[in-house]
Amino acid sequence: MSAEIDYKSMRIAPIAILSLLLFMSLLDINVFVILLSSETGIQGIALLSSIDSLYYICEFLYITALIVVLVSLYRMHDISENYNYAWIIFVFQMIGDMLNQMIGIFTRLSENVLIMGIISGVFDMLPKLCVMIGVVTLLDVLTKMCSEMNGIGSNSVSVNEILPDAHIKNLKKTWIATELIRIALLFPLLVSMHIVVSAGTVMSGTLFGMVKILIGLSIVLLLIHIIISIIVFGKIRKVFRSYYLYRYNKGV
Repeated sequence: MSAEIDYKSMRIAPIAILSLLLFMSLLDINVFVILLSSETGIQGIALLSSIDSLYYICEFLYITALIVVLVSLYRMHDISENYNYAWIIFVFQMIGDMLNQMIGIFTRLSENVLIMGIISGVFDMLPKLCVMIGVVTLLDVLTKMCSEMNGIGSNSVSVNEILPDAHIKNLKKTWIATELIRIALLFPLLVSMHIVVSAGTVMSGTLFGMVKILIGLSIVLLLIHIIISIIVFGKIRKVFRSYYLYRYNKGV
């Protein structure tokens, strides 16, 4: 760990990361609404119009949170080189978001809606995978911080400041499992959404029934995602605060 420490960024980063995770999940709700409204005719169109403003507000806040995360991680790179890795991953997330917007334009212009729907679904997954890996990288940094504070390779801190890094490792496993399942469920829904939007088709009764089951499971996973995101926020904030006190008490 470097002698430099930017506590202002360490206070802002947990809030920005939580905001990023929450607004990203809220954007997924748009997929559910589009698919469900595809069977409701005029009422569905009215519903989509009513949530347009809310969607763009969430998208703006999502992009803002991502920028704040990037700035915070960049200012924290002197604490650990792993923050550089996390910064790079979130940069790829931003690039993935831009590519996703570009692919969306070609999807609407293409005549082969199935192939372009699958391609769009893949590009929709890229930012979500980057977020998953980025959070894993941040949790790895927390584990190293806890190891340092708990006296592995360094002077230990007081008993009140000892943090069990095993909890963070378990949280990382839970996060990975939840996100992989959530992404696996979202992929066919995203492909279906792109096909419905591009072709203007209405799904058959059997297909729509399967989509509703996937939407129900995805909503459950989305709620779990929100709960775990709040836990991740709490762990990051706690470790950052304890690490700052640890470095301050050492006179670093």
